[in-house]
Amino acid sequence: MGRMLTAAIIGAIIVFAWGAVSWTVLGWQKWVMTGTDDPALVDAMKKTFKGNGVYVFPGPAMWKDPPATDAEKKAFGERLEAGPIGRIFYRQAGAKEFEPQVLLKGLLLSFAAALIAAVMLNMGARAGSSYISRVMIVVLMGMFSVLTTTFIEWNYWRLEDSYAMLMAADLLVGWIAAALVMAGMLSPRQAA
Repeated sequence: MGRMLTAAIIGAIIVFAWGAVSWTVLGWQKWVMTGTDDPALVDAMKKTFKGNGVYVFPGPAMWKDPPATDAEKKAFGERLEAGPIGRIFYRQAGAKEFEPQVLLKGLLLSFAAALIAAVMLNMGARAGSSYISRVMIVVLMGMFSVLTTTFIEWNYWRLEDSYAMLMAADLLVGWIAAALVMAGMLSPRQAA
């Protein structure tokens, strides 16, 4: 159990450190995301949005209460085809950059994921799997995560290909690095 916890802690630190390097040093996300400080847009959001939340446009007819009429469903389809379409994550209150509680939460989430990976690695080690097989356990877990989150959103929300590919690569690089270390820490002769 001790080796699994140690491997999870080290894995979480690697993934967290990769995220810090990726977002603050490399800054490759700027290739696929654009910031705007347009006061007219910000004012329009303040006037339009009723509070914190995720806003999509056009608003899906199927979400109407009472249920949408056939004419409303048809109008939604036309607006959807005409565009633009989008999704906005909106918070009325501002936030400080690099707030400690946000960074701590990120580290704890990385630890929770790394602990799952460590359990899987330990199971593989107990079964006598090779180092490469153990690395692949974590890499495949990362690929599973990409397919079930990033690429699902890419498909249904029609995200830009470059954005989805970059977010997938960002996640996978961190977990590949963690896998290379964690798999070595949890070898068949060290399995708990």
